Amino acid sequence: MKRILVVCTTGMGDALWGTPAIRALKKAYPTAGIDLLVQSAWKTLFDGNPHLENVYPYEPRWYHQLVLAFSLARRVYDCGLLFHVNKDFRRMIPLLRCPTFWAQQGFSWIDPEKILSFTGEAHGIHRRLGLLRQIGVPEDGSAMEIFLNEDDRKNAQSFLRQKGIGETTPYVYVNMGASLVHKRWPSQRFIELTRRILTESHHAVVLGGGPGEGGIIEEVRAHFPERVCAVYDRSLRSNSALIEKAGLMVTTDTGPMHIGLALQTPMVALFGPTRPGESGPFEIDPSLCVVLRAMREGVPLCDIQPADMNYFDPISVEEVWEKVASFICEK
Repeated sequence: MKRILVVCTTGMGDALWGTPAIRALKKAYPTAGIDLLVQSAWKTLFDGNPHLENVYPYEPRWYHQLVLAFSLARRVYDCGLLFHVNKDFRRMIPLLRCPTFWAQQGFSWIDPEKILSFTGEAHGIHRRLGLLRQIGVPEDGSAMEIFLNEDDRKNAQSFLRQKGIGETTPYVYVNMGASLVHKRWPSQRFIELTRRILTESHHAVVLGGGPGEGGIIEEVRAHFPERVCAVYDRSLRSNSALIEKAGLMVTTDTGPMHIGLALQTPMVALFGPTRPGESGPFEIDPSLCVVLRAMREGVPLCDIQPADMNYFDPISVEEVWEKVASFICEK
């Protein structure tokens, strides 16, 4: 193959799950040009990726799709791999010079013989690697990748210095954000956990989240006059560098969790409405990541789907602190 198109137009984790497959594609076809279409918000996560020739930002509105199609008009692909897309991508199919698309979602507008199906629980990384097998490409491991540079790291260090956290000060990155409200651990529990970290360890705390979550993050930060800073308005790469430098990350199942996994940051991950087998750590060294699941009478809440939607009620501060302490407190 001379040119391959990879498409992922959905969430941050969906996009990062494709990086092991992209690496395997380049290893199998070292001279091929591999292009990626990815949601514009996540494009910078692929800056510096040596396995990609071009990364194109994707927007779902039809007029953005026409502009993108015009940009790709001269590019002829041997194969297209739809790692994960929404229904709006259907409009792009006739606009791209690509004879074959493989997918792992059951869309009616894809040749059914080119749709790979899975039975039972299957992780997103496993699904993408499965698509490669359909075109004869062997796996090259399952580790996700983000390629940060020294400028990213310097920007993160400068931010920490401005917030009074020295270069040698260890810290825990506590990700408070989540794409949906029911995927968030309660703010009061973040306050209690932060207090335990500050009083029972030498670590500082960086409270992270997205631009729209500044209010709830600041509410927590306001309880602590020192050794705590908030980050929700930094660039995605600068935020990634802060996660990379952290001694530990505490997070629910959301986009930044996958950044932490890709950067091999030690982690305590909380799962409420989602299943770790489908979206959690995949073939990660157990010493680097502990998963806590919300359970009721031995059954995961994601299987019960409680009417009150308080998916994280069963995960207490004490339970989380016990796992955090196992990483950051001297034994």
